[in-house]
Amino acid sequence: MNWAIDTDLPTSGIREILDRALARSHVIRLEAGEPDFPPPSWVVEAYHRAALDGHNRYTATAGIPLLRQALARKLAEVNHEARSADEILVTPGGFPGSFLPSEV
Repeated sequence: MNWAIDTDLPTSGIREILDRALARSHVIRLEAGEPDFPPPSWVVEAYHRAALDGHNRYTATAGIPLLRQALARKLAEVNHEARSADEILVTPGGFPGSFLPSEV
Protein backbone atom coordinates (compact mmCIF):
# COMPACT_ATOMS: atom_id res chain seq x y z
CA MET A 1 0.00 0.00 0.00
CA ASN A 2 1.34 3.44 -0.88
CA TRP A 3 0.74 6.21 1.60
CA ALA A 4 0.90 9.83 0.51
CA ILE A 5 1.27 12.85 2.75
CA ASP A 6 -1.37 15.50 2.18
CA THR A 7 0.67 18.67 1.81
CA ASP A 8 -2.48 20.81 1.76
CA LEU A 9 -3.10 20.30 5.47
CA PRO A 10 -2.65 23.48 7.52
CA THR A 11 0.26 23.68 9.94
CA SER A 12 -0.83 23.35 13.56
CA GLY A 13 -0.34 26.27 15.92
CA ILE A 14 1.88 24.14 18.13
CA ARG A 15 4.09 23.27 15.15
CA GLU A 16 4.40 26.97 14.26
CA ILE A 17 5.51 27.81 17.81
CA LEU A 18 7.97 24.91 17.78
CA ASP A 19 9.44 26.07 14.47
CA ARG A 20 9.91 29.58 15.89
CA ALA A 21 11.63 28.19 18.99
CA LEU A 22 13.90 25.97 16.90
CA ALA A 23 15.03 29.02 14.94
CA ARG A 24 16.39 30.65 18.12
CA SER A 25 19.47 29.34 19.90
CA HIS A 26 18.79 31.03 23.24
CA VAL A 27 15.35 29.49 23.83
CA ILE A 28 14.98 26.83 26.51
CA ARG A 29 12.79 24.24 24.89
CA LEU A 30 10.13 22.62 27.05
CA GLU A 31 7.56 21.85 24.36
CA ALA A 32 8.06 18.12 24.28
CA GLY A 33 9.45 17.53 27.74
CA GLU A 34 12.61 16.14 26.18
CA PRO A 35 15.78 17.41 27.85
CA ASP A 36 18.93 17.72 25.82
CA PHE A 37 20.95 15.83 28.44
CA PRO A 38 20.84 12.27 29.78
CA PRO A 39 19.16 11.55 33.12
CA PRO A 40 21.48 11.34 36.12
CA SER A 41 22.60 7.82 36.99
CA TRP A 42 20.70 7.88 40.30
CA VAL A 43 17.45 8.51 38.38
CA VAL A 44 18.12 5.58 36.05
CA GLU A 45 18.98 3.36 39.03
CA ALA A 46 15.83 4.44 40.92
CA TYR A 47 13.67 3.77 37.87
CA HIS A 48 15.28 0.37 37.43
CA ARG A 49 14.61 -0.56 41.07
CA ALA A 50 11.00 0.71 40.82
CA ALA A 51 10.38 -1.26 37.61
CA LEU A 52 11.80 -4.43 39.19
CA ASP A 53 9.48 -3.85 42.16
CA GLY A 54 6.46 -3.70 39.85
CA HIS A 55 5.99 0.07 39.76
CA ASN A 56 5.65 0.21 35.99
CA ARG A 57 1.88 0.38 35.53
CA TYR A 58 -0.52 3.24 35.04
CA THR A 59 -1.21 5.18 38.22
CA ALA A 60 -4.53 6.27 39.65
CA THR A 61 -6.07 9.02 37.53
CA ALA A 62 -5.57 11.67 40.22
CA GLY A 63 -1.99 10.56 40.86
CA ILE A 64 -0.19 8.13 43.13
CA PRO A 65 -2.03 8.23 46.50
CA LEU A 66 1.19 8.23 48.58
CA LEU A 67 2.52 11.15 46.54
CA ARG A 68 -0.71 13.09 47.02
CA GLN A 69 -0.56 12.45 50.77
CA ALA A 70 3.07 13.61 50.89
CA LEU A 71 2.16 16.76 48.96
CA ALA A 72 -0.68 17.47 51.42
CA ARG A 73 1.80 17.13 54.33
CA LYS A 74 4.31 19.40 52.58
CA LEU A 75 1.64 22.03 51.94
CA ALA A 76 0.63 21.96 55.62
CA GLU A 77 4.14 21.96 57.09
CA VAL A 78 5.97 24.26 54.69
CA ASN A 79 3.29 26.41 53.11
CA HIS A 80 0.84 26.46 56.04
CA GLU A 81 -1.92 25.52 53.60
CA ALA A 82 -4.30 22.83 54.86
CA ARG A 83 -5.31 20.53 51.99
CA SER A 84 -6.30 16.89 51.99
CA ALA A 85 -4.86 14.40 49.53
CA ASP A 86 -8.32 14.27 47.92
CA GLU A 87 -7.91 17.94 46.97
CA ILE A 88 -4.61 17.33 45.19
CA LEU A 89 -4.33 16.22 41.58
CA VAL A 90 -0.98 15.18 40.12
CA THR A 91 -0.56 15.55 36.36
CA PRO A 92 2.34 14.50 34.12
CA GLY A 93 3.16 18.16 33.54
CA GLY A 94 1.76 21.66 33.53
CA PHE A 95 0.52 21.47 29.96
CA PRO A 96 -1.82 18.48 30.50
CA GLY A 97 -3.01 20.01 33.76
CA SER A 98 -3.97 23.24 32.00
CA PHE A 99 -6.64 21.38 30.03
CA LEU A 100 -8.52 20.16 33.09
CA PRO A 101 -11.87 21.74 33.88
CA SER A 102 -11.79 24.16 36.81
CA GLU A 103 -14.15 22.02 38.91
CA VAL A 104 -11.82 18.99 38.96
